[in-house]
Amino acid sequence: MVLRLACLLAALATLAGCGDDSRPTAPQDAAPRDAARADTGSGNDSGATDCEADGDCDDGHACTVDTCGVGGTCRHTPLDERCSPGERCSPERGCSRGCATAGDCDDGLFCNGEEQCIAGMCAPARTAPDCDDGNECTLDRCDDTVGGCRYEPAPGCDAGVAPTDAGGPAPFDPDTHYDGTFLVAPSPSLGCPPSSYSFGEVTFAVSGSELRVTAGRFTLGQNPRPTGGSFDVQGTDGNCGTVRLTGIFDNSDQFSGTWTAGPCRSMLSPSGCGSQNVALFGQRR
Repeated sequence: MVLRLACLLAALATLAGCGDDSRPTAPQDAAPRDAARADTGSGNDSGATDCEADGDCDDGHACTVDTCGVGGTCRHTPLDERCSPGERCSPERGCSRGCATAGDCDDGLFCNGEEQCIAGMCAPARTAPDCDDGNECTLDRCDDTVGGCRYEPAPGCDAGVAPTDAGGPAPFDPDTHYDGTFLVAPSPSLGCPPSSYSFGEVTFAVSGSELRVTAGRFTLGQNPRPTGGSFDVQGTDGNCGTVRLTGIFDNSDQFSGTWTAGPCRSMLSPSGCGSQNVALFGQRR
């Protein structure tokens, strides 16, 4: 009898405990399901965008693998092997050459601007050259064949380009514009001793009835001097035979020409260094 009473009292105590709702419960994890999953991929999430499939992530660069990653974020993994030899892949710029200075990135074209070297990789120029001289009487254009801007008289302007018009170059006057120093590009050069030479500018000067031109170690002349914008100055050299600069002035400040020299002799080869024939562009300093 006593044993049965003890068991009854114990059962009542247990039932009373089951009805107690005051005990705290363990808090639920409010974080997203994937929050604890680390993103261990090797791609670049910078500038990431929302996505649902890989096709939403195309960045336009053939050297990157574009995927839709964890959490609907685009990833762009660079693969250098998809670039040409000497290039590296960047998620921002695609395939670019490695570089130490901006000069390493020069593509030889003037009109697309000066290339940049950013973080050891080549990048396009920020701006292109501005050839607008502010003169409505000129047709302004950038010309990669001469490596500079060209200015030509516009139709309807009776006197062409006046010297005072917004700083634009004037029509060439053989009586006044043959004097001066002009930068030339590309710079004619020859690395073949004893005929070696290199120069980046030429100086024109009228002396009496003769036009004289100094180009590095060479002195050239034309007598009688030209009466128009076309010139043909020549000289002789002990190592390169005949040297010659011919051309025509487009305006008071610019000319297009051709440098020829040779055949030039060589200390290393019985056949010599050959002949030089270089198309160049001149701009007044």
